[in-house]
Amino acid sequence: MNQEKKCIKTGDLARWLPDGNIECLGRIDEQVKIRGFRIELEEIANVLRRIDYIEDAAVIARDDARGEKAIYSYVVSNVNIDFKGS
Repeated sequence: MNQEKKCIKTGDLARWLPDGNIECLGRIDEQVKIRGFRIELEEIANVLRRIDYIEDAAVIARDDARGEKAIYSYVVSNVNIDFKGS
């Protein structure tokens, strides 16, 4: 990169294309933006893993039935859990 140009570390992953354009490939981290808020999905998973009866957790963001981005968590527990919420 030319020293006269600035490089801003945004956390986005990109690559130069042969034609000189830049292709955005996604994020380096697990950060997503939902309703204007930046959220670290791995932070949520780490908090879930601190709960005594949760052995492991995974958190993803995807579109819900209304087409809006929503957070979904999946947990592995060492006890039976009766989830009543949605």
